Amino acid sequence: MEDSTTLQPPTSTIVLSSNIFQPISTDAPSQVFGSRSDHPAPKIGLDGQNYPIGTNKFYANFFLGSQASGTWTHPYSVAWVKGSGGTSSWGVAVTHVEASQRAFGPDSTVDPVEYFTYPVGLQSLVISAQGLTDSTTLSMDSLTSFSANLNVRILDRPVIMKGQDLVGTGSPMRQFGLYIY
Repeated sequence: MEDSTTLQPPTSTIVLSSNIFQPISTDAPSQVFGSRSDHPAPKIGLDGQNYPIGTNKFYANFFLGSQASGTWTHPYSVAWVKGSGGTSSWGVAVTHVEASQRAFGPDSTVDPVEYFTYPVGLQSLVISAQGLTDSTTLSMDSLTSFSANLNVRILDRPVIMKGQDLVGTGSPMRQFGLYIY
């Protein structure tokens, strides 16, 4: 089926200027482009955030998508494990990968390489608590450029960029897991 939408020419005349800050047009976008009142990637579990959050924050994986992707606080990554991995825990996994475990690609002899990857499923240390189950939710508050409070039901964990410490409250359990396939 062919789309027979006809685009109409703009209704305003564009005046060229040497001022790059002058608007090209102030007309509304064409009806071909739909509009929506929300964002296509909803932010999940943000408590009390009534202001915009800058892009590319190190902790964004905790409020986007499934909330289960790693957050990099080099040299560690931190992730909410959501009942997965070797521990089946609902806590927060801290993973450390040695430099020798990284694989560079697609050609490791080229400088610079295009990407590096690391072993998946490692849970070097899982910080959890009794009572965390599949009804556990993850939320965040106090977001700044370099830190954020990560709240896992009864377990509160501040995540600090390049930090070495995770501090929390509750009835702690330490678990270790390795995903073997």
